[in-house]
Amino acid sequence: MENDLMRLLARRSGLSKKFGLRYVDGHWPHLEIEHPAGVARLIGEAKKQVDLGRVFLRGQVEQHGAMLPGLFRANNAAPDTLREAEKVLTDRIRHSIPVKRFDRADLPALLQHYGFRTSWLDAVDNLFVAAWFGANELRTTTDSFIEISPSSRKHGWLFLIATRSGPKQLRHVDLRIEHHPLSSRPHIQHGISLTTLDSTEYDLREFVVGTVRFPIIGYTTTGVLFESSFLFPRLDDDHTLRLLVKHRVNDIAAEIEKQYKLADGSLGRVSRLRSAA
Repeated sequence: MENDLMRLLARRSGLSKKFGLRYVDGHWPHLEIEHPAGVARLIGEAKKQVDLGRVFLRGQVEQHGAMLPGLFRANNAAPDTLREAEKVLTDRIRHSIPVKRFDRADLPALLQHYGFRTSWLDAVDNLFVAAWFGANELRTTTDSFIEISPSSRKHGWLFLIATRSGPKQLRHVDLRIEHHPLSSRPHIQHGISLTTLDSTEYDLREFVVGTVRFPIIGYTTTGVLFESSFLFPRLDDDHTLRLLVKHRVNDIAAEIEKQYKLADGSLGRVSRLRSAA
């Protein structure tokens, strides 16, 4: 995890005063940034460093001390077993839904944005959407519906993730380009998926080039474009979601979890708003 960029900005007294910016050292260094314009400046500084490749964003309500794709979070199974189960899941989905957009090598990148836990990390290419995810808590119910509520915390977190770290690179898929517009959710959310090129590595923390803790009250994201029903379109507005629900892919995931003796929900489930049923 590179923090030179954050230190560089924090040392500029003019910027620190203007944006309410403060560097905090520790196990996971971060910047406290009071004003959103300061985050935009940080993003701009990161993107102009050509050795970082592309730089994307991820918003979270808390900092977990790692940057793990969903497949490897809170799961005691061996990574190789999880990856094998992921492959079986995607193969089963391709077979069950004979539609061209599901017959892709990067299908797990798409599934990650629909609630499945895969070896890809979901990110975005939009500061406003990232801030929304950092300011709202998402909980998936036992029957696979999303419940969304404003975060009970005073602060949210934003992570800048580069596609290069020294000689190492991440593979990235821009779902707005690589996948059909009928997959409405990732198009609306400016969805990006990231994964390592080395299958033996799965923590992306070394690609994090900037971490921001921000005051939620100062980064308000409101209005129609930030309503849950827009960011997570209903079945009638998202054809890919409709196909996933119609073909009962949650049942497929549950079967594979039993096959590989994984805990219930290890592979995730297709998630949707209850009000969008």
